[in-house]
Amino acid sequence: MKKITTSAELKAAIYELEFEQEQLGVELHDTFNLAYESLKPINLIKSVINQATGSDDDSGNLLTNSLGFGAGYLSKVLIQATLRKPLSRMIGTAVMFGLQTLVSKNPETLRAIGSGIINIFRRRKMRNEELEQDVS
Repeated sequence: MKKITTSAELKAAIYELEFEQEQLGVELHDTFNLAYESLKPINLIKSVINQATGSDDDSGNLLTNSLGFGAGYLSKVLIQATLRKPLSRMIGTAVMFGLQTLVSKNPETLRAIGSGIINIFRRRKMRNEELEQDVS
């Protein structure tokens, strides 16, 4: 900072410092509001879910996570029911977490596969209806 020799320079320096202080106050206020919002319970839950899935997109996130957990749990139950060995509990848990991660990380791929399967059944239904109409 240079030496201030006149009253005009002093007033300019005071104005600059007041402006800088005002800007820092606004930044501090915004930071406080951001911290306050992030500590609300619903936002804490959202952040935990986003960290667990590695995604910041909220659209369809809950559905994708639910499908992942459901598929993982179902696979665990099926593995434990079919193997009936002490090791099946560990294998079931490993498969459960693997499927949860797979479903949560690749929802678009699973939607495409699901749409393909539905289209296969629709085509079969349409063929059966056409055959019934031809026979009639």
